Amino acid sequence: MASLSRLPHTLLLLVAAQLSAASFACLPGEPCWPSNDQWRALNTSLGGQLRVTEPMASSCFESSSNYDAKQCAWVSGRYGNDIARASVYGAMQNLQWEGCGEQECLVNTLKPQSPPIQESCSLGALSAYYVNATTTDDVIKTLKFINQTGVRLSIKNSGHDYLGRSVAPNSLALWTRNIRNLEYHEKYSLYNSAESRENIGVIGAGVSAGEARDFFQAKGMDITLGAVGTVGAAGGFGQGAGHGPFGPSYGLMVDQAVEFDVVTADGVFRTINEFSEPDLFWAMRGGGGGTFAVLVNYKFRVYPSVQFTTYSFLANITNTPEDIRDSWVYRSILHAFVQSQPTWSANNISGYNFFCHDKIETHLVYPSDKPLSFLIDLTSEWANFLTSLPGLSIHKHAYEHFNTYKDWATDADYHWIIQRNAPGGMAVVETGRLVPRSLFSPGKNANALVDAMLDGLAAGKKVPGFMMQVYATTPANHPDGEHATSAHPAWRDALWSLDFVSGYFDGTPQTAVAKLWKASRMAIGFIKKLTPGGGCYLNEADYGEEEWQQTFFGANYDKLLSIKRKWDPTGLFRCWKCVGWEADESLDSCYGSKPRATVPLPEVGAEEGAEFRVQGGEGTGFLFQGEL
Repeated sequence: MASLSRLPHTLLLLVAAQLSAASFACLPGEPCWPSNDQWRALNTSLGGQLRVTEPMASSCFESSSNYDAKQCAWVSGRYGNDIARASVYGAMQNLQWEGCGEQECLVNTLKPQSPPIQESCSLGALSAYYVNATTTDDVIKTLKFINQTGVRLSIKNSGHDYLGRSVAPNSLALWTRNIRNLEYHEKYSLYNSAESRENIGVIGAGVSAGEARDFFQAKGMDITLGAVGTVGAAGGFGQGAGHGPFGPSYGLMVDQAVEFDVVTADGVFRTINEFSEPDLFWAMRGGGGGTFAVLVNYKFRVYPSVQFTTYSFLANITNTPEDIRDSWVYRSILHAFVQSQPTWSANNISGYNFFCHDKIETHLVYPSDKPLSFLIDLTSEWANFLTSLPGLSIHKHAYEHFNTYKDWATDADYHWIIQRNAPGGMAVVETGRLVPRSLFSPGKNANALVDAMLDGLAAGKKVPGFMMQVYATTPANHPDGEHATSAHPAWRDALWSLDFVSGYFDGTPQTAVAKLWKASRMAIGFIKKLTPGGGCYLNEADYGEEEWQQTFFGANYDKLLSIKRKWDPTGLFRCWKCVGWEADESLDSCYGSKPRATVPLPEVGAEEGAEFRVQGGEGTGFLFQGEL
């Protein structure tokens, strides 16, 4: 037999593809599974950073080995808190991704002090072991262990993940939340190049959006993040596009990237940019997190800080007809909304807007040094229309001024409004679509868009809390003519990212959950009909999207797949409907009819009685005792 080194490159790829089908799928109990000595050796090499997973709610179960009434009270008081959830490995922001079929460890979010619904606590989709990575060396050693053993890898940061990509049963998890580098450079020299860039920020893989925002604001700079402070800025957000209030002004987060520090599938640390490994750099500027390499540091442009001025309108629609499509009030509002959007986008006004069956909330956000009067001039027609329209019970109609990005994002009213996009401690049902500029043209197109929005709302009539969320945070003024990023091309022609959203809590019957998904998918279907060949934000999407290659990546998919095969030929980096994903029931069992829950492993590793504390801002304090 010829040695692999002598095979043609194309044949090598075929061999690698065949090997990958059986690679990184080793399950506990199988001969390939690492021995206790191997786990101990890994833990020693990591300085004790290999940890046994404790599900967030495990202390509330009397059957659990770490039952603790006092600790349970602490958990219960923070069970729906996204900050607390991001501070531990053993929790996801959305509950459906903690469980695996009927295997789970949850308490009732609405009544966390009450006894758990299920009798026992299991790991569900969480890994039995995880590496609490704090350095590049931790990442390198973890990937080398994965390559040596064939164990499946999962990568988790904050747990903000609507598609459940951050966890996988029967895997070794790499938890990056505690890679926390923060730097600001007035002038930064690019690796492997004589060129430099001005006003460059550097954040480690685990730095949250709020932490990054505050750090750079102290330097007099703003960062192009979203509105939710606990999201990991460099992870799926920073690699999957990343939209926020600065979208019309500066573009997506990936538009700002100038360089990444990464560890590739072969366990090698690399600094990549447009001069050094430009194909991999391009792929990670929009192709999604957890797919091409482990990102350690994200380096990007920041901008001089500006003030935020806003206009907010909140109202209930009175005497709503049985069929929302018959409401002339709602139809008039949406027509005016659609008609106004091109002007707002052209003037760098972003927006966070929420529409329910009998309630509307619109929040226009203008990050700029221009006075409040500028926003008033651009939006007064809209404000006068809303306040003069009969059939509304108005709760808020206000222009406001905030000195900084942080002042706006942490304002009591805005904080809870924006949190709707990232609720902690409940399951989220979400479908999304990018809405192109052409649908805002007066006449037939705009009428069709309004009809589709009303049809979508009507589809969720019987769903409690059903909502249409409209984010005017797209890079509408930044076309990416040089194709410098791999973000879905539909972003560049979109004025909105539009989602239909609902949710549920633990204990909801599966028949009811199925109805929620049916309503949300039916609703987005009306928008899809108007956007053939279009796409959506791959981080705010339907996990069951059938045309996921086109919808998440568009025309970039084939090139992304080629780069994926080059840099990860054995398929070490695998996540649900990421580039290169192929359905495999044995690996995607949490989505199939025969779930396989993670099997708890023997305790191995650190000295008996060792203590460890999970770090992570407010909510820190999960203190566990025991041996690994």
